[in-house]
Amino acid sequence: QNIKASTIIISESWLLREPRTDDTHQKYTQILQAYNALNEAQQQHIMRLSNCFGVLSQRHQVIDIYYTNCIVLDNHRKYASALFVNVARINHSCSPNTFWIYENGEMTV
Repeated sequence: QNIKASTIIISESWLLREPRTDDTHQKYTQILQAYNALNEAQQQHIMRLSNCFGVLSQRHQVIDIYYTNCIVLDNHRKYASALFVNVARINHSCSPNTFWIYENGEMTV
């Protein structure tokens, strides 16, 4: 399909986000607490995402899925990264033909 330049492809809110802190335990705890607060359908969406760490990882599966699929939020004061389940499914390209922007709590591609 020929998509016109500057067309919004997708816009969505995060389901999980990582606090900007050096305390790894705090990061993992907050991510897991946020995951447990999601409804079952949202949790299932997350668990269907890719996990590049595999079965030998010592971390919780949700944490591994999070770090496989999250997007770094360079300019956000409070959060270092966030997980957007639909944006996470978009294929990566070293020569991209789209860009994303995080603004006003929404990820837009």
